Amino acid sequence: MALSVEILLLIGFLSFVTEYIDATLGMGYGTSLAGILLLMGFDPVVFVPPLLISQFMAGLIAGLMHHLVRNVDFTMGSQDLRVASILGACSIVGVVIAAFVAKALPTMVLELYIGILILVLGVIILVTVGRFFIFTWGRIVAMGFVSAFNKGLSGGGFGPMATGGQILSGVETKSAVGITSLAEGIA
Repeated sequence: MALSVEILLLIGFLSFVTEYIDATLGMGYGTSLAGILLLMGFDPVVFVPPLLISQFMAGLIAGLMHHLVRNVDFTMGSQDLRVASILGACSIVGVVIAAFVAKALPTMVLELYIGILILVLGVIILVTVGRFFIFTWGRIVAMGFVSAFNKGLSGGGFGPMATGGQILSGVETKSAVGITSLAEGIA
């Protein structure tokens, strides 16, 4: 598929806007951009790898910026750095497994999965507003694997699950956003 300059500029603009939202809220880049690219007719097998590469670069920069403005504490030994490290390690494993699964699935199944994922994540966030759950490392590890698997399979879903899960686990909102930005950049 040959892309016109206008389409490339539109994708660049959409990438900028969705990454800005992601760096601000800890979610939105992959999930939003993957959905938009599907609507534009792109094949997930084609757009997911570049989406993951761009998330890597932007996530590392966003994590650094959140640390510099003191939204999160990534100094050695801090809980924020430990949570980001665990989520990042889980992300690497989950993304690798998901990449092999995605290669084996038909495009229609991937498109259906991405659509259902976006809908389910929105419902979960709305249903759990105002609820509080106790922080556990087990939840962080499980959330990391599931978030990363979704990211590797669909190009999105990591931020809403990781940020929302941390907030529901008792992590401060600003810290959860910064942790997710850095952890997503690692994978």
